[in-house]
Amino acid sequence: MTLEEYKTYFCENNELGEQLLVESAGLNYFDYVKTGEGNRYWFRVFLFKKADAFWVCQFGCLFVEKSNYEYQFLDDAKTIKFK
Repeated sequence: MTLEEYKTYFCENNELGEQLLVESAGLNYFDYVKTGEGNRYWFRVFLFKKADAFWVCQFGCLFVEKSNYEYQFLDDAKTIKFK
C-alpha cells in the first residue's frame, strides 16, 4: 500500500471526503475543516510510512487560529522520530 492509498483509506474511514496529499519539506500531510459544538476547527494530518506500518499524527486548532499554528504544526511534525 502506498502513502496515497493509505491517505484515501484513512479519509474514507474517518468520513473526511477526498483530501489532497501535500509533500513539502520531507513531510506528507493534508488539511481538513470540521465543525463541532458550535465551533469550526482546522486540522493538519501528517502521514508517515515505515517498513512495517503507517503512522498518523494530527494537529488541530480553532479555525480562526489557523494562521497562528499553521507553520508551528509543520515545525512540530519535523521533530517526530521513529526507531
